[in-house]
Amino acid sequence: MPGRSIRFARSARFAALLLAGALLVGCAQIPRGRYGVERLAFEGVEQVDERALRACLGTRQRERAGFDLGTTLADPSCNEPPFTDRALQVRLWTWPWTEWPLYDGTLFEQDLARVERWYAARGFHHARVTSVDIDPPEAAERDVIPRPDPIPAEAQPDDEDEGAERVEASPRCEGEGCPVRVRVTIEEGAPTQVVAVELRGDDALPADAREALREALGLQPGDRFDEARFDATEAALRDVLAEHGHARAEVESLARVDRGAREARLVYALEPGPVCRFGEVRVEGARSERNATIVREAALVPTGERYDQTVLREAQRAVFGLGAFRAVRVEPRIPDQGEVVDVAITVEPGREHHYGVGVGLQSGTSERGVGDDAFDVPLWDAHLSAYYENRDFLGGLRKLRLEERPRLVVLQSFPRAEQPRFGNVASATFRQPGFLEPRTELVASLRWEWGPDPFDTFFRHEVDGRLALERHFFDQRLFATVGLRSNVYRVPDGELREDGSPPPADSHLMFVHERLRLDLRDDGQRPHRGALLQVDAQQAGFVPYVLASSWDYVRLVPEARVYAPLPRGLTIAARFQLGFFFLRGADQGLDPLSRELGPRSQRLRGGGASSHRGFLPGRLGDGEEGGTRRWLGSIELRTPLTADTGLVAFFDVGDVSRAPSFRFDHPQAAAGLGFRYFTVLGALRVDLAVRLPGMQVFGADERSPGAVPTNVSFGFFDFPGAFHVTLGEAF
Repeated sequence: MPGRSIRFARSARFAALLLAGALLVGCAQIPRGRYGVERLAFEGVEQVDERALRACLGTRQRERAGFDLGTTLADPSCNEPPFTDRALQVRLWTWPWTEWPLYDGTLFEQDLARVERWYAARGFHHARVTSVDIDPPEAAERDVIPRPDPIPAEAQPDDEDEGAERVEASPRCEGEGCPVRVRVTIEEGAPTQVVAVELRGDDALPADAREALREALGLQPGDRFDEARFDATEAALRDVLAEHGHARAEVESLARVDRGAREARLVYALEPGPVCRFGEVRVEGARSERNATIVREAALVPTGERYDQTVLREAQRAVFGLGAFRAVRVEPRIPDQGEVVDVAITVEPGREHHYGVGVGLQSGTSERGVGDDAFDVPLWDAHLSAYYENRDFLGGLRKLRLEERPRLVVLQSFPRAEQPRFGNVASATFRQPGFLEPRTELVASLRWEWGPDPFDTFFRHEVDGRLALERHFFDQRLFATVGLRSNVYRVPDGELREDGSPPPADSHLMFVHERLRLDLRDDGQRPHRGALLQVDAQQAGFVPYVLASSWDYVRLVPEARVYAPLPRGLTIAARFQLGFFFLRGADQGLDPLSRELGPRSQRLRGGGASSHRGFLPGRLGDGEEGGTRRWLGSIELRTPLTADTGLVAFFDVGDVSRAPSFRFDHPQAAAGLGFRYFTVLGALRVDLAVRLPGMQVFGADERSPGAVPTNVSFGFFDFPGAFHVTLGEAF
């Protein structure tokens, strides 16, 4: 035993020496005889974003680990708005391997001039650098540290140089690289205000064009003058004219700035030119003439019609949406003379064959079939994934995707892992662009799943088929799909429910499915303003032999979401949803619960990370068996912490019932807090919700006796509510 202890101690010392050596080798050093910028600080910066100022300077300080509080923006770029998104910068430490930016006296002098010029561009024409403090002071005289070696006699200066001043090195910097700290004090002064904006040359334009031009004015009387916004307005006016047919329009802008009075008068002179028409559409870069024809038709550029730049933007999105190209450019060929504008569509094909393998974890969400939205479930899985995709299957930009996903399924919420079982999901999806008309896509898919019923413990086979048409309208804002769906549900012998009772009867579905979605949000991943309206509808059965189904029903789910911006990047987000399930008939061979509530995969349920967060998935209202009526309401205050993180305070209400009417007196309210970490895949989300006493049911409690609410337990105490970890915003 003592021998083992000695060997362990020696190993630990050896590992510590290796770690110390690695750190020493990896540590960044200031070159001998140079100054490294440890800190570049600004005082007096109060009306603009200091980060935007730093982005335009050549002198940089050594980076420190930290974050910026109160902003949704990453590090800004030079002279790109916004310039007033002031954030609280929290800097913690510097990693040993972080490089040292070198101090350059000439560059720093130029930066001081850049500071005043940058402020003038922001409308602060009286801003001045009032003082500069450099530590050590010797760096202000010379940005190279004098060598400490004695000067030989033969190298002594001549008599005429005896009066020359000699700069001594700081004692703490002799012979080595030296850190330098710089402090710049700025007096911003009062900004220049816009007092008048004049638009000339629009008299002959139609009323709608004149109105659009005035709405495009980015600076109005009373605004602080800013050169970037002034230039952006000129570009916006040119775009408006191009959207109304004036492809050859010219805009000249003039800013008369009275620095003494701190006033700016802006003039925009328009020369609209002739109303142009679309000419020939050429496609470059396609692999075949057949593919070029599909691209040309999908672009929907109307030859001979009035020129409109909006058409070109929508064409670019539509062509890129074909999914076969890594890059798409739709560019007008504007002539020096004449009124005909040809259009060039340049495409860069991506790889035809895509394939991949990987591992993953899915928690709290699942899909009913290919093309469906995810829904909340009280289980999670670890899985392997393999896929193959051909993006020019049989030519004509058709797409075929095959996917296989074996998985280990845990029938509890993450991270519990009791009695996992193996399952599998396999799917095939085919997409045909330009079906019936250029922008309509035909989608055919088949998906097979062997695994647990999402709201029980028995395993089942479930096969979903889909044959549908999909189409985007109005610059991708409106999406519509209609199609035929099927579902086959089979439970093998020997499977039982969690309570030991027999599982549901086998069934089959055939139904018509429609979805309409209007998306007016400014950002699909992280919306700050706008709205989203959608409705999802199903009609099953009713037509024997054609739509043969175990049930006859109509299912309707309308939803509205609204996002309102607040100062400092805050957002108020609200959602309201209703769910109707009208059951008109069912096969007599089904079990009683299925005859009463309909197919398990299409029942209305509530609770979960994307539903009512005060309950685990399926536990809202009448419980995991679901119901025929559902209503949900949510409101959130989304607060940015940094460019990549945020906090959310939320309030959720809602109910799921088997009654023929909505139970709005059963709000079952919950409030909570959440944390967001934003990634390229969406927001990594952690939410903790508490159900509010006194706001669960007003009046008689009509919830099903089988409904089991949940508590959150921290060992030493628990409370009614739920805890969720998932990916993506709640709405």
